[in-house]
Amino acid sequence: MAYREKNYDVVILDENGNAQQAYNDFNYNIDYIEFPITLNLNFTGTMGKVWFAPYAGIAPAIKIHSMTKLRYEKSPNGGRRGKTNEKMTLTNVNHFNNSLLAGFKVGEVKSQGASVFGDLRISHTLLPVFNRSAAGNGNNLDTRMLTFSASVGLRF
Repeated sequence: MAYREKNYDVVILDENGNAQQAYNDFNYNIDYIEFPITLNLNFTGTMGKVWFAPYAGIAPAIKIHSMTKLRYEKSPNGGRRGKTNEKMTLTNVNHFNNSLLAGFKVGEVKSQGASVFGDLRISHTLLPVFNRSAAGNGNNLDTRMLTFSASVGLRF
């Protein structure tokens, strides 16, 4: 996730001496391990060489990592205003979450051995990522995640 907020404590002046708005750019890196529980329907034609399996379900998740990186905006002359980027632990992240998920798999039919398949999935968290709704400065932290993924694999 990325988040940008105005920084009222810093004034940036361009070459002409005009003041510009300064911003702080945050990158949030949050990693969850999901344990998907799905209901799958397998559609395989009797004469077909391809199987199709849509699915839907829920995926309980546990947070394993959460960091934030604050990037200071470059000044108009290309400098960094004397500060370096900062990395720190991201606080107030829910340790547990649940996601609704849906997707479909498509692959080749083989009677023996491995077969190649593709999987497209969408998931949406049911609970907010953060365990409070507002920071001290009034920023809204009632944030959900929407994730799209594509994968290729082997089916045994």
